[in-house]
Parts: sequence; C-alpha cells; structure tokens
Amino acid sequence: MNDDPTVDDIQHEILIAKFHPKRISSLVFYVFGFIVFIVGWVFMIASSVQFVEFSLVAWIAGICAMAAGIGTIIWREVKRRYTLYIITSWNVRVRKGYLKKRTTRVFYDDISDVRIIANIQDRIVNQGDIQIFANGEDEPAIIFYSIENPRGIYELIQRMLRTVQAPYPWSHIEKTRVIYF
Repeated sequence: MNDDPTVDDIQHEILIAKFHPKRISSLVFYVFGFIVFIVGWVFMIASSVQFVEFSLVAWIAGICAMAAGIGTIIWREVKRRYTLYIITSWNVRVRKGYLKKRTTRVFYDDISDVRIIANIQDRIVNQGDIQIFANGEDEPAIIFYSIENPRGIYELIQRMLRTVQAPYPWSHIEKTRVIYF
C-alpha cells in the first residue's frame, strides 16, 4: 500500500487562546482624552454665551481641543483593538497592525524562558505582562502587554511547553520570526 501521510494523518495547529490587552491599561489616555474634550466643549460654550470673547480663534481652539480629545481616545482604542495575542498548539504569536499586519511568533521548541512582570497596581486589577524569551537571546522575543490573568496565561504556556511532542508537528514549516501580511 501507500505509506505517504494523508491529510487526516498530519497534525494540524489548534487555537488555544486569543485575547487583547486590557482596557484598564489605557485608562490614563481615556481620562486625558475625555478631559481635553470637555475643556474644548466648555470653551465653545463659554465663547458662545460671551464669557470668553467670541472670535474665530476661540472657536477653532475649542474645536481643536474637542477633536484632540476624541482622537486620543480613538487612537488608543484602535491600537488596543488591533493588538492580538494568540496561543496555539505550535507557537505563541503577537499580531499588530491595522492596515499592514505584523505577526511575531515563537515556536515552543525555541522558547527558553517565560516571565511574568507585574507591579502592585497591576496585581490589584489582575493584569500584567508576560515576557517570552527565545533560545540564545537576552531580550524578550515576544511580550504580551497588559493581559488579564497573567498567572493563568503563564501556566497555559508552561503546560504547552511540557506537553509538546517530538518530532515536532511544525517541522515542515519555515520558522520565520516575523511575518507581514
């Protein structure tokens, strides 16, 4: 008979988890944007009821402040929304970008260390960063910023590292670190 592997014999990659950074990590930007918007709005009202001398400069300053406040909030939310952390049965990935997406991945056989970084404020809101180091590198290859339940994600990655089987099912894939699409 034929000993070639069929499609059913090949082990496929399985999605384990995917998540975004927590919104609470951007709280300073949201508050700043809201305050700037309110200042612009109050300035517009004050100039329309003659508390501030009405002029074209006053209206433009108010509109610019309102636009800057809304722009800050939208920019931060888009940045958070288009950052995706992915854990699969083969690797861990960070996908960033709105128009031009950039994916950074590290396969489990290349991971040398996983660390949790969380200060006291992060622990209060149950968030933190996870640094993933690749073999032979001093700097983290991937960092999951501001994730919820970093201890649980750390344990999940450690469990995947312990249960990975040799020969690796991803040995047929080129192990490029960064992928653009």
